[in-house]
Amino acid sequence: MVLVDAVRAISAALSGTSRRLAPPPASLLEAASGFWRTHAIGAVARLGVADHLADGPRDVASLAAATGTDEDSLFRVLRALAADGIFRRTGARTFALNAITEPLRGDHPQSVRHTLIQMSSDWNQRIWADMTTTVTEGRPAFPRQYGGYLWDYFVDHPDDGEDFHRSMRELSRLDMPLILAAHDFGRYERIADVGGGSGQLLAGVLTANPHVRGVLYDLPAATADAPAVLGAAGVADRVEVINGSFFDHVPPGCDGYLMRNIVHGLTDEQAGPVFDRLRPAFTPRTRLVVLDCLVPEKPGGNHPGFLDLQMMVGSGGRERSASEMAALFAANGFQLVEVQRTASPTAIFVGRLA
Repeated sequence: MVLVDAVRAISAALSGTSRRLAPPPASLLEAASGFWRTHAIGAVARLGVADHLADGPRDVASLAAATGTDEDSLFRVLRALAADGIFRRTGARTFALNAITEPLRGDHPQSVRHTLIQMSSDWNQRIWADMTTTVTEGRPAFPRQYGGYLWDYFVDHPDDGEDFHRSMRELSRLDMPLILAAHDFGRYERIADVGGGSGQLLAGVLTANPHVRGVLYDLPAATADAPAVLGAAGVADRVEVINGSFFDHVPPGCDGYLMRNIVHGLTDEQAGPVFDRLRPAFTPRTRLVVLDCLVPEKPGGNHPGFLDLQMMVGSGGRERSASEMAALFAANGFQLVEVQRTASPTAIFVGRLA
């Protein structure tokens, strides 16, 4: 962790130095132009361009035919991205993958294709565009723009919901080894992944701990791919899939309750009913394991600032420091007993009944 912190500090220092050396207007414009890059990458992710480059460089004409796109427009997008270090230009109108764009392939073991699609989605860009009102009023943009919350939206827009759930699966796969190394999941006999989606993280936990059994608990749309994910991992016979909402009920009978990227999507007020549902399932030996980003207590460090803003404009939730998480636990009858950092932005907050 000392090495990770040092690398992050050096990276932040280099980035800050680069901006200070440039004229301030240029630095501001460069920072603000990031949304151009977001949409260009999102477009090639949706079109599956990286998959068509998996076997090597191709000319734009054949790529356009394969993706059903306008050749000149595709060329201009790839040219811009290649000039920015994303994709590699191998000829006048020929492009190839580089190390950065390999994870754009849908079949890559570290694929982030659906996460990039989600980041550049119409619904997400719309709520970010409404940030000024969010900052002015102190209320999230999503309910204001769509008249409800994200899960309600996904019911009526299943394609967006599918991209979201695939994104969560991708992110679980990326930092799973770091989470497994930081926390001893072998201490549990039966662990419930509350809001666990398709079960990617739970499958990893059970694979690493053959004696542990699991419960996967989420809405039906979220667990639709769970049989395939759990089956591929060889742990389906040790998992009970239960459908429901953690706002209404939490399955009893487990000694560990895992919640990844759930609490950060909730305001302190919204979190209260969830803790209310958890408490009846707990005994003195039961542990709550919350996986969220960790906000440093002091300035500097690895601050998940923009993910915090995603929560702010979306659900109104927030990323929390250890003291903020401890206060949230205490206000709802729990005690934060341990905070375990990982080499990723994700930290592990371990709690028990107070």
